[in-house]
Amino acid sequence: MLETKRKDKIAEQEAAKKMHILDLKSAIKQLTESPVDGGYGFKSLGDFVLACLDTDDQHLSSTVSKMATHIGPDIIAHLAARDKAMGVDAAWLILGPVFEKEGQAIKTLLARGSSTCLTKMLETFSMENLSKELSEVAPWTWRFMETVALPQEKQGGEGQRDSTLVSVLIKLKPMSTIAHSIARSSQSYVA
Repeated sequence: MLETKRKDKIAEQEAAKKMHILDLKSAIKQLTESPVDGGYGFKSLGDFVLACLDTDDQHLSSTVSKMATHIGPDIIAHLAARDKAMGVDAAWLILGPVFEKEGQAIKTLLARGSSTCLTKMLETFSMENLSKELSEVAPWTWRFMETVALPQEKQGGEGQRDSTLVSVLIKLKPMSTIAHSIARSSQSYVA
């Protein structure tokens, strides 16, 4: 009896899934059929989607914006899963200019004025201030670096270190090595 109910439920789910697929195919067919044949005349599903995204109509634009707010990331994730290269291209299209702008902001932040003595700069250096300033001037880069530098933190566990401090240390390790070398060489010139 239980086995029959389970089989009936599976059969119902399969039938509903097949019906859903038929509905999707029917909707796409109607979108792409000629208006003479009762369709809407879009060349493809992609043309329909682009038309929705590139509209001047306030109501349509609002509807698309609401959809993007609710399921936009899921749509992008599904598309990227189907075509990895497209996912990389789309990500770079969005994030490339952001990283370039933030890179300039980081460069400006880390540049010392011509009148700033290197020794004084190293004496007043504060990791906490730097991490705060970096996260403010380059939030996307900061978030990316935290994600790359600290994936194990999401797993939790005892003995976890402060994520901000660890992240800054990992990111700035090459810079601190260079700064230390410069400081040692400048001390040797003074001595």
